Amino acid sequence: LSAFPPFTQQVSLSFLGSCRATAWNPKGSYSAGDRVTFNGSTVEAVQSHTGNGDSNWIYAPSLWKQV
Repeated sequence: LSAFPPFTQQVSLSFLGSCRATAWNPKGSYSAGDRVTFNGSTVEAVQSHTGNGDSNWIYAPSLWKQV
């Protein structure tokens, strides 16, 4: 028997944002860090926003970045 207590370790995990990307919706609401797919690519929201239906918003660098 060992004179030392058994080794224990506590692990704490936290996740920031979602790793799962959903299909982009031009009228959807997104939070900064949300990921979506569009034309086979994954993009991440730069800032929180709600689309107005304009399909060109996916190309706005102030809203989305390629990941």
